[in-house]
Amino acid sequence: MRMVLDGREVEIKPCPFCGGEARLKKHHKFKQTWYVQCHDCGIRTPYSQQLPFQSWKEARNYPIHLWNRRTNKNRVAQESEEV
Repeated sequence: MRMVLDGREVEIKPCPFCGGEARLKKHHKFKQTWYVQCHDCGIRTPYSQQLPFQSWKEARNYPIHLWNRRTNKNRVAQESEEV
């Protein structure tokens, strides 16, 4: 899913477990608390709450960073086979 944040386009990758669409959400009870959640299977990132030294944009962008982070075990396995 692609969305525009602060005038720039940001990609939120599909769910690593089911391939479903993920969305950035704001916690309904706590101000400036954000997370990314899969619309299909419900898996989500930990909550990211704005800390006193952070801007609310940093707190909002952190769950996207966590969600989009992936390991590439296939690449590591291929490189070890080549050696």
